[in-house]
Amino acid sequence: MNGRWLPFLLVPAVLLLAAGRFAWNPHCPFLAFTGWHCPGCGGTRALLAALRGDILLSLSLNALALPLAALAVYFLLLPSARGILGWEGFPLLRGRGFHRVLVLVVLVFLLLRNLSGLPAPP
Repeated sequence: MNGRWLPFLLVPAVLLLAAGRFAWNPHCPFLAFTGWHCPGCGGTRALLAALRGDILLSLSLNALALPLAALAVYFLLLPSARGILGWEGFPLLRGRGFHRVLVLVVLVFLLLRNLSGLPAPP
C-alpha cells in the first residue's frame, strides 16, 4: 500500500479518537477557563444529530460544525485525490485568502455566540 491512501485511513482514525476523547472527558477546557463557549462547543452533538438526520437540531447546537467537518474531510482527502485522480481541488479553497476568511468566520461566530445574549447549546 502506498502513502496516497493514508488520508483515507486517517479520517476514521481521527473520528474514533475524537469520539473516545469526548466519551472520557466531555467538558470544554475553553469554557472552563474563560466562561465563554468556544466555536466547537456543541460540535460533537451537532455532528451526531446530523448523522441521525436531524439537520435543524445540528445547526441549532453548532452552526459551524457541519461546514467545518466537511472542510476537514476535504482537506484530509485532497492529497489522495491529487495522487490517485490527479485532481487539484477547488481553486477557491486554496491560498491565504480562504484561510483568513475561515479564521474570521470562526472568530465572528465565537463573538456572536457569546455576546448575542442567545442561549448557548446545553
